Amino acid sequence: MLDVRLTKEVRDQYQRGFFLALLQFLQSICIVGGAYFTAWIVDGVFLKSRSVEEAVPQFMVLLLFLCLRPLCIWGIDVLAKKIAVRVKSRLRKELSQRIFMAGTVTLNGEENGALLHLLTESVESVDEYFSKFLPQLITVAIVPIVIIGVVLPLDLSTLFLFCITAPLIPIFMILIGKRAEKANQRQWKTLSHLSQHFFEVMKGLTVLKLFGRSKDQEVLVRRSSENFRTATMSVLRVAFLSALVLEMVATLSVALVAVTVGLRLLSGEIDFLLAFFLLLIAPEFYQPFRQLGSAFHSAITAVTAAQHIYQRLGEGFAMRGEFGQGFCTQNVAIEFQQVNFAYENKSTFALDDVSLDIPANQRIAIVGTSGAGKTTLIRAILGFITPQTGEVLINGRNLQNLTKRSWFSHIAYVGQNPHIFQATIAENIALAKRASLEEIKQAAKLAKAHDFIMQLAEGYETKIGDGGQSLSGGQKRRLALARVFLQDVPLVILDEPTAGIDVKTERELEESLDALGTNRTLIFIAHKLKLAQKADKIVVMEQGRICEMGSHEELIARNGTYAALYQAYKGALS
Repeated sequence: MLDVRLTKEVRDQYQRGFFLALLQFLQSICIVGGAYFTAWIVDGVFLKSRSVEEAVPQFMVLLLFLCLRPLCIWGIDVLAKKIAVRVKSRLRKELSQRIFMAGTVTLNGEENGALLHLLTESVESVDEYFSKFLPQLITVAIVPIVIIGVVLPLDLSTLFLFCITAPLIPIFMILIGKRAEKANQRQWKTLSHLSQHFFEVMKGLTVLKLFGRSKDQEVLVRRSSENFRTATMSVLRVAFLSALVLEMVATLSVALVAVTVGLRLLSGEIDFLLAFFLLLIAPEFYQPFRQLGSAFHSAITAVTAAQHIYQRLGEGFAMRGEFGQGFCTQNVAIEFQQVNFAYENKSTFALDDVSLDIPANQRIAIVGTSGAGKTTLIRAILGFITPQTGEVLINGRNLQNLTKRSWFSHIAYVGQNPHIFQATIAENIALAKRASLEEIKQAAKLAKAHDFIMQLAEGYETKIGDGGQSLSGGQKRRLALARVFLQDVPLVILDEPTAGIDVKTERELEESLDALGTNRTLIFIAHKLKLAQKADKIVVMEQGRICEMGSHEELIARNGTYAALYQAYKGALS
């Protein structure tokens, strides 16, 4: 099954493709030459009583062909694998970049296990398309044609049989391919579901154990595994049955040629040299078609995986890649101009006619009830979503026209659950930028993280598990803030920096935020309104709209939505 998009992936490897075709042509010469000199030696030495000495030159040429053919096959295999590795590397890189570009909005709706399956198994499945199917397709395009060119002036009857029987194999492949493609689609979806389910079970195993539901998941995993086994057996059934049919067609075709050649030899129509040559060359004529039938199923698997890969690569993302405008500044001012945005399959706007002016070097608190649009507003600033109408301006320039690289280099973002990688404390902080240990320590001190780090067994060289499992929520946030201090960018965005932590840690984080808000634009979502009181401007959101703006004192005096939220907050504290 030839896929145009996959075949285009070799566009920058024409040189390897040329040498691949050249080696295939040399292989076909070796096949024809080997068959001819074998027939000549048998005919001359055993039937025409030539001496072995007379046949020495022919023996040497035959030996040359016999040695050269494996070298051609080896060269074809090496070139094909190099092409496959290059394509896989490029696809994996492009896929990773596209996933990173997609932003949290797209990925929040994605299944992590399915993405992992796409990046690993699916990309790996493409290998056999380039290492087996395409080289075999070139073989089919060259070897049989060379053999036909040689047989044409020698024997028209055998040529006629070749031309009649050879198309039967591709016809059967096309007929079988439709069923095989459906089976492969089912197998891919089943494996993707199994990967996602198993990933989720392993991630939440502690919770499942605590609630006594691990046995239930064991049954579900077993069921998913059984579904995958059934889907795989369905694919193999089609593959084995089709291989049997193709082998039978090829074998019967060779037998038909052999019978006709034998009868004509007995009747004296052709001599032994030609008859033996035709018998030797007939299996070689059909062999590429047989091997193509075997590689055909690998190609179907690769094409099925490629469809899902290209579907992901074809998806859009909010900001421009490398071809937008550059951006460089020490002060970031942000302006929303009548911005509207609605999530997919949602009837209401998450941002409804939002207009907002955020001057440079100010502290802006965003408050509101759950679902008011606070996080969506942050995502619009980050460039993770594209407004359906309106514009987000950065220093007067449309955010969508900026390159993601230049914009992200001006931003530090800390979410509610900052990710801690499986690395040392120092490496986790230095994620922001390359830095010396002294710079890392200084950033940790500003984030009030230095003291707890020094209490760890190996200090800054302490290795922590994936997700920072050995750290508390407050310690993770302080490490994330240390990254921000180290990065030293003009815009800092925080999503509820003090949520779910104790009073002492909250006080320490507030001190860090005071230092963080100096000489930079600081935007933060605040559920705890004590933090919002320190902002230069508080933006109050309700049902996707900005309903109030002002300082803490101004909003309390208005006795509106913010005042009601503040009274509820004070009541919860008491």
